[in-house]
Amino acid sequence: MFEEKESMWKKKGFYVGISQTADYTTKNVASLGDAYMIKKLKDDGKEVEMGDDDEIKTGDKILLCLSRGPKRIKINGKDLTEINYSGKDYESAKKALEKAGVTVTQEKSYSSFVSAGNVISTSYNRCSYEENEIEESQQGGIHEGDSVVVTVSAGPEPTTQASEPTQPASGGGSSSSSSRSSSKTSGSKKKNSGATDSTRRKPSLGYQ
Repeated sequence: MFEEKESMWKKKGFYVGISQTADYTTKNVASLGDAYMIKKLKDDGKEVEMGDDDEIKTGDKILLCLSRGPKRIKINGKDLTEINYSGKDYESAKKALEKAGVTVTQEKSYSSFVSAGNVISTSYNRCSYEENEIEESQQGGIHEGDSVVVTVSAGPEPTTQASEPTQPASGGGSSSSSSRSSSKTSGSKKKNSGATDSTRRKPSLGYQ
């Protein structure tokens, strides 16, 4: 791949006296094999300090710095996918992940087992690069520029308490019994009233 880039620049009239593959870069800087930096060199091979208005002209000796594509991320010698952040403080996990070169997205979920603010799980999205965009030695795993979704505990899910049954109004029971009592009394009075009328209509046993 480098030979193609070298040939291209030579056809443009540049003398590519020294060239190299310099560093791993994310694809928003330069894709695998593309030059992410061009330096002007002196005849002895030392770099020329160039100002903003300086130009590289035909016949100049240049140094091509080619991208090696994204670098696979390791922390303490381990691939990122092998590191478990479950139960750890989210802010600490986020800091470590961003320092490693990934983009962190937070999602929240209720949990009765993980304290609020701590990590429940971590998922790694490997969709940022195609295989042909990654140097063979760096293929697999998570790379600089990839994104990570961290699910964080929001604590136990709130419970909704059922409403208590409405209590009967004060004195309601006695009112009902009082009503029944009143009804019985009324019936009793009617019976007594009937007996009195009967007594009044009873024929006199006296002589006419």
